Amino acid sequence: MYNDKYSILKNFFGYSSFKDGQEEIIDNILHGNSILAILPTGAGKSLTYQIPAIISNNFSIVITPLISIMQDQVEKLNSISNISAFINSSISYEEINLIYNRILNGEIKLLYISPERLENKNFLSFVNRTNPDYLFIDEAHCVSQWGNSFRPSYLKIKNFIQNINFKAIAAFTATAADNVVNDIIKYLGLESVKIIKTGFYRENLSIHIFKESNKKEKLIEILNNVEFPGIIYVSTRKLAESLSFFLNQLGFENEFYHAGMNSKIRKRIQQQFLLGKLNLMVATNAFGMGIDKKDIRFVIHYNPPSNFEAFYQEIGRAGRDGKISYAYLLYNSEDDKLNEFLIDSNYPEENAIYKFYDFIFDNANIGINSFSNKLLSFSLKNIQQYFHREITDNYVEMLLLWFEKYSYLIKINKSNDIFIKFTLTPDELKKVIKETQDEIKKIILSNLVSFYNYSIFNEFVNLNVNKFCTLLNIDDNMIIEYLNKLENSSILEINKITNDFNYILLKSREREPNLYPIIKNVRELRQRANENYQKFKEFIYTSNCRMETIVNFFGERNITKCGICDNCMNKNLGDNLKYLKFLIHKTIEIEPTINDTEIVKILKGYSENIFFPTFSLGQSYSEEIILDTLKSLSDKRQNIIKKNIIYKKEDIQLYEKLKEVRAKVAEKYLQEENKICNDKVLIDIVLKKPRNIFELLSIKGFDKNKFNKFGEEILNIINNYNCN
Repeated sequence: MYNDKYSILKNFFGYSSFKDGQEEIIDNILHGNSILAILPTGAGKSLTYQIPAIISNNFSIVITPLISIMQDQVEKLNSISNISAFINSSISYEEINLIYNRILNGEIKLLYISPERLENKNFLSFVNRTNPDYLFIDEAHCVSQWGNSFRPSYLKIKNFIQNINFKAIAAFTATAADNVVNDIIKYLGLESVKIIKTGFYRENLSIHIFKESNKKEKLIEILNNVEFPGIIYVSTRKLAESLSFFLNQLGFENEFYHAGMNSKIRKRIQQQFLLGKLNLMVATNAFGMGIDKKDIRFVIHYNPPSNFEAFYQEIGRAGRDGKISYAYLLYNSEDDKLNEFLIDSNYPEENAIYKFYDFIFDNANIGINSFSNKLLSFSLKNIQQYFHREITDNYVEMLLLWFEKYSYLIKINKSNDIFIKFTLTPDELKKVIKETQDEIKKIILSNLVSFYNYSIFNEFVNLNVNKFCTLLNIDDNMIIEYLNKLENSSILEINKITNDFNYILLKSREREPNLYPIIKNVRELRQRANENYQKFKEFIYTSNCRMETIVNFFGERNITKCGICDNCMNKNLGDNLKYLKFLIHKTIEIEPTINDTEIVKILKGYSENIFFPTFSLGQSYSEEIILDTLKSLSDKRQNIIKKNIIYKKEDIQLYEKLKEVRAKVAEKYLQEENKICNDKVLIDIVLKKPRNIFELLSIKGFDKNKFNKFGEEILNIINNYNCN
C-alpha cells in the first residue's frame, strides 16, 4: 500500500506536515523502541500509531477503553481504506471469525480491542499463532485510574506483553502526573520505556473559576454569554438528569448522558452532538473520551473533578480548532461533601468488606467450606437489610468489582442478556427441527445449536438478545415470543437476569478469609484520591495564572502567563442586565399572567413557588433593579408566548411516575425510551392530564400503537393523581 511515513501522511490521511512530536513518536516505534507518549488533547496521537501499523508487514493491536472510541476510529480508517476492525461484545462469533480470516489474509492492519478481550482464551490463542507487530495502548492513564478498581482487566496487559514478542509497545495519554506515569510504567512492565512529552500549554483556552453559593444562577448567566456547542460536566448521574431537565425548562435544549443509560441511546445522543444536531450536553465523565469534535466552544464543570488529570482532559475537549474557547468551573463547600461521598462509594471501609464477604455466601445459604457455581442474584433492598443501613447502587457495584478483582466472584451485568439451556438431548432436538413446519422456529433452534454446540445441552449459556436478533435479521419482539413458546413447550429453559445485582462465585466459603490484600489496596487508593482532590482545591483558590498552574503540575516550568484566565484578567462575566432580562422573559413564558411582585419574589427566592424553574436565580439583583427592568420590558410583555413547561411540584412528581412506567415498557420491548414516547409528548400528557382514551389519543405524537403499549397505565396514574 504505502511504505513510508510521508506518503501515508499525505496520500492516506491528507496532511502536508506532522504536528509537534508526531514524527519523533513514529520514528521511535518504527525503530522498535517502546514509548510512553504524553500529548495534549487534539495533538493527533492516533495518527502516530496508525502510520507505523500501516507500514508494518503484519497487523497491530490497539487496546482502547470504550466501544465508542474503537468504532469511531475504525469507521474513519475504513472510510479511506478497509484496513481496520474491532472486536468487542457487540459483535457475534461469526463476525469475529471473519475478522480473524481477514487478518490471516493480510487485509487488516489495525485490530481494536478492549482490555477485557485479553481474558478470552480464543483470542489469546489466535494472537499467539499470528505474532502481531505492535501493541498500542490508547488512553493509558486508565491503567492507573481504573486498573485498581472497576476495570481490573487493565492489569492483565502486562502479562499479555510478556507472552507476545511485539516489535514495540507504545502507550498514549493526553495527561499524566508523575504518579500516573509511574503507575503506567509499573503496571505495563515497561521499565526501559522512552517518555515523549509535547507540552500541555493551551494558549486558546480561557479558564474561569467561580466560588458560588447559587450555582444555577451563575450557570444560566454563563450560558447567556457563550457561543455553542458546549459540554456541562457533573459528578453524578442523578444530577445529570435533573440539571438537564432544569435547563430544558429554560429553553436550553440539551440531552443528558451517563454510563447508566442504554448503549443505543448513548450512541444516538453522541452522534447528534458530533453532527451538530445537538449543541449542549449535560454529562458525567462517561462522555467525551475519544470524541473528535473540533468546534466545542466551552466546557463547564458544575462540580469540580476529583483531580488535575480529569480536569485537564475534559477542558481539553474545547477549542481543538485553535479558536478562543472557555473552561468554567463552579465550586462551593457542598462539593467537598459530595467528593467525600464519592470516595466513600468507590473505596469501601474495612468492616464493609468483611460484611460483604459474608453476604455473598449468606445470600445463597452457603456454609463454611461449601461452594455453588450457580448464577446468584440479590436486590438493593436485600443488601440494605443485611447491612442495616442505606446503601447506594454504586457502593454495591464497587464492592462486587473489588471482590471480582481478587477472584472471589464473577460479576454479571444486568442487560438484555438471558441464560438458556436445552432440556432435550441433541437427538431429540434434531427430531424437533426436522419435523417442525415453522421456518422461524427452525432458524432459531438451528442457530442456537450452531452458536453454542454441545455446551447449551449441558449448562446455561449467555444469549445476548439484541445481537441474536441482528444476526438473524428477525424482530426482537418475535425472538422473545418464540423463546417463551419454546420454554412453554419444554424444549428449553430460560433464566432471565431480573435482579439488580448478579454474580457467580469462584471460591468456597472460608471460616477466616484473608481479605487483607483487598483492604490494603482500597486503603492506599482512598488516600491517593483524597490527596488528589486536595491538590485540585489548591488550584481553585490560587491567585496565579490558571494555565501556568496546570502545566507546572505536569512538570513544565518557565511558562508564559496565559493572559486570558480569570486571574490574569481579574474580571467576571459582563452584561448582567442581559441575564436579568433573560430570567424575566423565561418567568413570563411559563406563566404570562404573573404579576411583577410575584416575579420579584420568584427571582429573589422569597416565593412559595419553589419549583418554578427561575426560582432564586436572580438573588444577586436588588428588588429595585428587577422592578426597573420589568418596567422597561412592559411594552414587550404582550408578545411573549406561553411555553409548555412543568414547574408545579405535583406535576413534576407525575412526570417522574410516567417516566418510570416508560422505562419499564422500554425494557419489556427492548426499545429506547424516546422511541416508546418522547419527553415532549410526556410533558404534554402531564399538562393536559387526559381522563380517557379519546383525550389521550388527541395529544399530538401519542398514537394507538403507544396506547397499546402503556396507555391504560398512563390513564390509571393520571386518574389516581386526580383523585388525590
